[in-house]
Amino acid sequence: MSTPAPGLARKVCPQCNGLVAWGESCCCEPHTSAVPTAVPVKLAPNPKQAYGAQKPNLALIPPVADLHMAMAFELGAAKYGAFNWRDKAVESMTYIAAARRHLGDWADGAELTEDGEGLVHNLAAVMACCAILLDALEQGNLIDNRPLPGASQQVALRLKELKAARSK
Repeated sequence: MSTPAPGLARKVCPQCNGLVAWGESCCCEPHTSAVPTAVPVKLAPNPKQAYGAQKPNLALIPPVADLHMAMAFELGAAKYGAFNWRDKAVESMTYIAAARRHLGDWADGAELTEDGEGLVHNLAAVMACCAILLDALEQGNLIDNRPLPGASQQVALRLKELKAARSK
């Protein structure tokens, strides 16, 4: 286990649950085996921190999700070329259908899918489809061929109310 930078984290004593600074010990034992936690320590304000706090916090994305999605994108890049959806416009329904197929496969018990050159997790394929849709949308390269808006949101609300009334 690596030691965090000074002032960024403390350890929790596994015996008394007390907070202990790295390299320090409490009444129970030396804290070489204590569990690190993300307890903030009061430091002088850093101008970069204030600026960075205004942006989306990418640290909240689970790294395992990024790792699996990277595998899906590697296979897609080998098959179609990296960032191919930026070269030519893509249709939204193509990626909606693919994402729903992969999600359905996973829901039906298939963890992995054969995707061109190798295996990739079905949930990673779903994330890749969604990421491509978002990127193409932001790049102005998405052909929005979704059907005309339907009533699914209103139906969902009505059914929620019906379900609540049933449980009374």
